[in-house]
Amino acid sequence: MSLNQWLKGNKDSKVIHILVWIILFCLPVIFSLNNAPDNFFSYLRDWLPLLFSGVIFYLNYLIFINWYLFKANYLAFILINLVLIALTTWLTFLSFDFFRSFIDNPSQPDNSPHPPLLLIFFRIASSQLLTVAVAIAIKSTSRWYQTEQRQKQLEQEHLESELTNLKNQLNPHFFFNTLNNIYSLIAIDQDRAQEVVLHLSKMMRYHLYESNSAFVPLSKEIDFINYYIELMGLRLSDHVKVTRTIEVPHKNMQIAPLLFITLVENAFKHGVSATANSEIALDLNITAGNVLTFSVKNTAFPKKEQDLSGSGIGLKNLKKRLNLLYPNRHTFTQKLENNIFESTLTLQL
Repeated sequence: MSLNQWLKGNKDSKVIHILVWIILFCLPVIFSLNNAPDNFFSYLRDWLPLLFSGVIFYLNYLIFINWYLFKANYLAFILINLVLIALTTWLTFLSFDFFRSFIDNPSQPDNSPHPPLLLIFFRIASSQLLTVAVAIAIKSTSRWYQTEQRQKQLEQEHLESELTNLKNQLNPHFFFNTLNNIYSLIAIDQDRAQEVVLHLSKMMRYHLYESNSAFVPLSKEIDFINYYIELMGLRLSDHVKVTRTIEVPHKNMQIAPLLFITLVENAFKHGVSATANSEIALDLNITAGNVLTFSVKNTAFPKKEQDLSGSGIGLKNLKKRLNLLYPNRHTFTQKLENNIFESTLTLQL
């Protein structure tokens, strides 16, 4: 970050910097309240090292860390700071000598012992070195935070893009099967075909407009499934039994759209025979803690090897969407037992 970028940057960050330095420059005054110096030059002597620390801090924070440390030019970074610390320490010594003539009182000579010059030099140099370390810590933390924010933004954009792609894949997959059903029904009963078109128009309205939201009311998702079941029921024979058990509390719960249709669609595709008795059972309930369970059971009629009607894209899309929308908050299982195929989806709403 250059000086120009920093000046145009976050106002809150600049306010924090200003407040911190105001507090630091107030410390000499606060600590000397019980033992006030003889004159104003004592404060100037105490403020000058702080001023040098500010120069070192911002030269590193705005320039040296970006130019050298973050570019792995460590030797140049160390040498520049060593020269800078030595220069500011030397200037601090000169300032002490300069202000001594204004502070010392000749009528009251100072006979108190003074620490060795080497110790004073070490203290000043250590303080300036600490300033460099603080600048590195703050700059590195700021850079890490910005990197994390960019990464989260990229992940969010990737998530939205992938969800859009998955829904775009779902549209032709679902409507391809539905239009095939209508095509078959037209040849059997045109009146019923008109009724199917009406149900389909309601489903399309939901699918094209309302399901574009990230989450929709659970009640509308249930209506969508009911329309689909009614549509499919118009062409089923008497030996096919479809049961629904839906128990939902009277709450305006939200859910990601079009999660159930793949399971329902597969049940009608693989659980119905033209000659044998068939059964499809759907169960939806919400238990304590807003845990939704949706299960679909159907008689299993294995596809013939030459039947390529199902590519499995629906289930693949469903699993991807669950991982994206409900990470660590869902389970999805499928099992075949006693010629009954069962799919169970649980969601933590």
